Amino acid sequence: MVLSKRERLIAIATIGTLSLVVLYFIVIDPLLQSKSDLGTKIDAADALLKDGHLAETRAISVGKDWAKRVAGPLKSNSSDAESQLLPAVDRWAKEAGMSSLSINKPDRNDKDKDFYKFTLRATAKSNMKQLSAFMYRIQTAEIPVRITDLSISTPKEGTDELLVQMGISTIFLSPEPDFKPAAPVTAKEVTP
Repeated sequence: MVLSKRERLIAIATIGTLSLVVLYFIVIDPLLQSKSDLGTKIDAADALLKDGHLAETRAISVGKDWAKRVAGPLKSNSSDAESQLLPAVDRWAKEAGMSSLSINKPDRNDKDKDFYKFTLRATAKSNMKQLSAFMYRIQTAEIPVRITDLSISTPKEGTDELLVQMGISTIFLSPEPDFKPAAPVTAKEVTP
């Protein structure tokens, strides 16, 4: 069977067209689909990377703030907490204009969950404006401090002078244990 020139051209064109269609569906289409999938995966990975960088930046910022809070106002023993609180209370009372401030230090410290609490008793003469200024300074203090109890009385009727008695406390970290573990005893050291 001999094909004419025209039939050969049609056969070559048909085979070429079918070859291109097969090549497209077997090679090119999967490559284009793979490229599209990779683009989507790259976009998702970029978004995840941005979220990771944002989380890392936040963690560094919060970590620095936490380290500053732990290292700064929160003390590790009673004497440091006391030496931080006593001058602060005296300064706040003077700034508020309170007079006749007297402070009684406690004999012991109380354990409060993971912390120890140092509470002192303060007595002062004041008026309402001075008392509110003093309490505002405690509320906005940089150190961990709070008023545990408050008693207000009027020593003279008809005056705005008040006698204020309050408990002011701060916390500090639990001290490390003072004992050291004993060295292990070997069999040679034990004599019957």
